[in-house]
Amino acid sequence: MSFDLFFRCMSDESADPLTVPKAAIVDELARELHMRRQHYPNRIASGRMTREDANREISIMAAIHADLAADLLLTPGNEDAAAKARREADERLAPFSWRELVSCLRREIAMRRKFYPRMLATGDRSPADLRGQLERLEAAHFLYWALGRGFWPEELERYRRDPTAMTASHHRIWREAYAEHRNHFIPFTLAPRGAYATVAEPEGAAA
Repeated sequence: MSFDLFFRCMSDESADPLTVPKAAIVDELARELHMRRQHYPNRIASGRMTREDANREISIMAAIHADLAADLLLTPGNEDAAAKARREADERLAPFSWRELVSCLRREIAMRRKFYPRMLATGDRSPADLRGQLERLEAAHFLYWALGRGFWPEELERYRRDPTAMTASHHRIWREAYAEHRNHFIPFTLAPRGAYATVAEPEGAAA
């Protein structure tokens, strides 16, 4: 999957992403992580996936889960546990670029958008369950893509693990790249679902 600058953030049936509780997003990421660990060995055995790809996909999803789960510990009196969770999350995130995090979520979202309608048609799963699972993953993607969580320009990738080595010029490049990214979207106060400002919306996308 190529990196689509106009990937549709939210399905029509999904709630506005910032109304989805972060705890629910973290639970959905944990569920997806469990499913990958349970089913990827069969995909490897059948030749549909390499062990290297499976390990990488699991590791990226685990890093995203750890990153957001650490936020849930940011409560008064829990500072030590929160700091430990943040250090561990940062270690998990370190091998992966921002685009890799976004792309991992997009691959799973695209798969759900393709197969969930078929699952609905069989009647094996309730519409509310499937909609909620997709909505929560879309909300996670919104945090990284639209809000720019973990954003890092590709041209400065070599400084991501050690930002202290960046010069004033590098910091300027970072700020300009982030501003350009945010300007890619209509302000969220006007379009809270991640509508794009730079060109016409993809067909069917909703603000």
